[in-house]
Amino acid sequence: MIPGLLRMRADMIVLATLLLTFVLRSTKIKSLYLSKFALKEGVLHDSK
Repeated sequence: MIPGLLRMRADMIVLATLLLTFVLRSTKIKSLYLSKFALKEGVLHDSK
Protein backbone atom coordinates (compact mmCIF):
# COMPACT_ATOMS: atom_id res chain seq x y z
CA MET A 1 0.00 0.00 0.00
CA ILE A 2 1.18 3.52 -0.81
CA PRO A 3 1.08 5.88 2.20
CA GLY A 4 -1.71 8.44 1.79
CA LEU A 5 -3.46 6.51 -1.00
CA LEU A 6 -7.05 5.62 -0.18
CA ARG A 7 -7.76 1.89 -0.36
CA MET A 8 -10.66 2.47 -2.79
CA ARG A 9 -8.26 4.26 -5.17
CA ALA A 10 -5.48 1.66 -5.01
CA ASP A 11 -6.97 -0.51 -7.75
CA MET A 12 -7.09 2.45 -10.14
CA ILE A 13 -3.44 3.50 -9.79
CA VAL A 14 -2.16 1.08 -12.46
CA LEU A 15 -4.80 2.09 -15.01
CA ALA A 16 -4.26 5.79 -14.26
CA THR A 17 -0.50 5.38 -14.74
CA LEU A 18 -1.00 3.64 -18.09
CA LEU A 19 -3.46 6.29 -19.25
CA LEU A 20 -1.18 9.15 -18.19
CA THR A 21 1.79 7.51 -19.95
CA PHE A 22 -0.25 7.13 -23.14
CA VAL A 23 -1.44 10.77 -23.05
CA LEU A 24 2.06 12.12 -22.40
CA ARG A 25 3.63 10.09 -25.19
CA SER A 26 0.94 10.72 -27.79
CA THR A 27 0.81 14.49 -27.16
CA LYS A 28 4.55 14.94 -26.56
CA ILE A 29 3.85 16.93 -23.39
CA LYS A 30 7.17 17.73 -21.72
CA SER A 31 5.98 18.76 -18.25
CA LEU A 32 3.03 18.66 -15.87
CA TYR A 33 1.78 20.82 -13.07
CA LEU A 34 0.58 18.64 -10.20
CA SER A 35 -2.55 19.93 -8.50
CA LYS A 36 -2.96 19.41 -4.77
CA PHE A 37 -6.71 19.56 -5.30
CA ALA A 38 -9.20 17.14 -6.82
CA LEU A 39 -8.96 16.05 -10.46
CA LYS A 40 -11.57 18.59 -11.55
CA GLU A 41 -9.25 21.38 -10.35
CA GLY A 42 -6.15 19.88 -11.99
CA VAL A 43 -4.75 21.10 -15.30
CA LEU A 44 -2.40 19.57 -17.87
CA HIS A 45 -0.30 22.31 -19.42
CA ASP A 46 1.80 21.91 -22.52
CA SER A 47 4.86 24.10 -21.99
CA LYS A 48 6.51 25.10 -25.23
